[in-house]
Amino acid sequence: MSQRVWRTLALCLPLAFLPLSPSAQALSSPRSTQGEAAIAHAHALANSGHIADAATFLNRAADRAHQARELADEALILQVLSGCRIRLFDYRGAQQAALYSREIALKIQNRPIAGAASVNLATIYSQLGDYALASREATYGAQLLTDAKDKGRLAKALLIYADVEAERARSNIEAAQARGDAAAERAEIAGIEQNYRRGVDVAHAAQLPRQEANIWEELGYSLLLVHRPHLAEEPLARAFQLETSTQDEDSLAVNRAHQAELQLQQRNYQAALALIDQAFASHSQSFRSTPLFYPLHIRGVLLEFLNRDSDALIELKKAVDSATEWRQGALPGDATSTRTVVVLHDVYEDYAQLAAELSLKRNDPQLARQGLEVLAENRAANLRDQIKLALSQKLRLPQHYFDLLSELREAQAKVTLGENRPQDKAELERVRLEIGGIENEFGLKGRHLEQISEKNLHRNSLRDIQADLSGQEVLLSFCLGDTRSFLWAVTRDQVSVYRLAGEGKITILARLFAQSVQRQHQDASTYGKHLTAELFGNLPPTVWRKTEWLVVGDGALLDGIPFSALPDSSNTRPKPLINAHTLRYLPSELLLLSSDRIKPQPRFVGVGDPIYNMADARLKSGESAVGADRAAVALPRLAGSDHEVRMAARQSGMSQAQILVGAQATVTDITGALADHPEVLHFAVHVVSPEGRQAASNGSSQAALALSLTRNNLPELLTPEEIATFRVPGSLVILSGCSSQKAEVLPSAGLMGLSRAWLLAGAAAVVVSAWPTPDDSGKFFSSFYSHLGNGPSGTLAERAASALQQAQLDMEHGIGYRSAPKFWAAYSVISKE
Repeated sequence: MSQRVWRTLALCLPLAFLPLSPSAQALSSPRSTQGEAAIAHAHALANSGHIADAATFLNRAADRAHQARELADEALILQVLSGCRIRLFDYRGAQQAALYSREIALKIQNRPIAGAASVNLATIYSQLGDYALASREATYGAQLLTDAKDKGRLAKALLIYADVEAERARSNIEAAQARGDAAAERAEIAGIEQNYRRGVDVAHAAQLPRQEANIWEELGYSLLLVHRPHLAEEPLARAFQLETSTQDEDSLAVNRAHQAELQLQQRNYQAALALIDQAFASHSQSFRSTPLFYPLHIRGVLLEFLNRDSDALIELKKAVDSATEWRQGALPGDATSTRTVVVLHDVYEDYAQLAAELSLKRNDPQLARQGLEVLAENRAANLRDQIKLALSQKLRLPQHYFDLLSELREAQAKVTLGENRPQDKAELERVRLEIGGIENEFGLKGRHLEQISEKNLHRNSLRDIQADLSGQEVLLSFCLGDTRSFLWAVTRDQVSVYRLAGEGKITILARLFAQSVQRQHQDASTYGKHLTAELFGNLPPTVWRKTEWLVVGDGALLDGIPFSALPDSSNTRPKPLINAHTLRYLPSELLLLSSDRIKPQPRFVGVGDPIYNMADARLKSGESAVGADRAAVALPRLAGSDHEVRMAARQSGMSQAQILVGAQATVTDITGALADHPEVLHFAVHVVSPEGRQAASNGSSQAALALSLTRNNLPELLTPEEIATFRVPGSLVILSGCSSQKAEVLPSAGLMGLSRAWLLAGAAAVVVSAWPTPDDSGKFFSSFYSHLGNGPSGTLAERAASALQQAQLDMEHGIGYRSAPKFWAAYSVISKE
């Protein structure tokens, strides 16, 4: 993924700040002499390498144009300023300037300037890996620029759209490969080529050789990203010819980097290294000013293939530093921030794995520490940052954002539980994109409060984590790679690393074990022993004696694997891990350094037994809207959930309790109940998703909590986006609904979905289930709350983990269906402390 972002940085930047040409001048017509002079001077500064000075000059020129009410001048200057700030990787400033430019341009009906601003917005989102927003802006920009004289901008819009479609195609190709569908693969490849050739045709007809070369370059590298080096050779060669004829040194440097990737895929490592070295030796100013995490990363990988491990480690660390510096400029919205973590996954993981490998070869514990620190630096870093941002800025969100959340509830309900029409899906996508855009735009305000250097913030972070661990705690952090994986074990006194099998083997064992537990298959014990041996077989007795395990999973280990049911191989007669260990799952090691200033009150809020269908006697007559949508998916009533939440309230021992059932199980009532910061929030409701409908069992990141019917005859959905706007600092959230843990797993960013949303809202811990566990009598949570109130002292997350362990042991030692791991092993605690 990092390849796509870097090549977008390297190739799109020159087009974001084009020198004035006759066609570009048409963008500003009519334009004052002062505006024309200001833009010409800014271009002269930028072309001489003084881009920051050009941005400062343009900012002042835009202010003067605003005061003089020269709207055409102001719109064009802001558009050029946006491109300039893209060159400086000032994404927030670039986005703000482009948005203002487009707003003014549309007001004065200047479609070319508005289209150019949209292309700059598409460039920003594409560089940050937010391809959905990039596609929207590129499509809109192409519409605005269709009849414009500046075909270079139109070609760029088509290029970004092709990039986005290439990313979609790559996912489809991987799926086709998994099912052995060669015809589908060929169709996707043909689609990739067709999309790029649209841009090539526009650039060629307009006699724009640099833009044409740019698009050929992108096509070639898109084919490399889907591992078709034989198809990539011709487009990269065409790009090279055009770049040579136009003496485009910037693009030639990028081409050499891409040719190096081609040679790498063909296993010509020495030739690939020579090409990367030529790129670095280039006199290209653009190449040197672009964050170099990708070519540095490739050079490090090549050096490792050539058995130059020490040199490889140095280059990979340079790549990490470059990636970290670039990521700090990412937009602050949660969706975009998450993607910057995902696209940089390989950069951080490859350094961490090589450091771990060399630490074992050289018996160097310091390298083991450095590897884990780098891994933790990227892993869910956005979650930590978003929690901090949410705590400080929650009340500053504009009202329009909350209006959109209301629209989202209705739109997702129509897709998830309604008739699922194409127009409903389009509306859901529109609302989600607009929410993401507002998150980014809102985050621009007050962001100066967060401008603490990440390097300083993370200094000695691993030592700080160790200092906070108790004598009975061990942090177990996994990193799964294609050919090698590692496990770090961190205690108060030591950091150790252990080599594991490749991700493929671990994934197969983990899924076989999880499936056999869910189905009560007789092979569960065998699979469990093999998985325990693979994951924990090398741990010394000192770690096995630790009673509190904090687990940071990776890859398939995040996908509902019942660690609690794994056999404890440290005993001669293995019992499940929960017999000797409490288990807590952390999205990121660095969350252990977070703390809540606001402490929850001893209050219990229970939400259960919503009204799910029109036949429910609790539904008052006349509440149904005439002509409202029909529920295509009928949710059965959870009659036992009323008893569950009332029992939980009694067992919790809280001095205050509020029960929201029936018609009170609504977003409005829940929002009101959260105003006094309850310590425990318990949901006994259905979990639904657009893809999986009722069970949300297919890894959806759009799973939602289903509440009572609204006037449109569909259940109201509490979505992750809305949950993230709540304030529940330090609270414990219980999601007893079926498959509430299931969500999309993203590299480095971890598990998306409901549990993550509650952590964003400030929850200390979330109890979730990995698969459906019917329990009408509520016996499991009766046991859980009994132990929560009478258990050992500690943080709320620690108490929850201990209570869960004891409840699982109560079930295991009991009789009937609840004694099987299929029932009790579904539950786990995800925490941030």
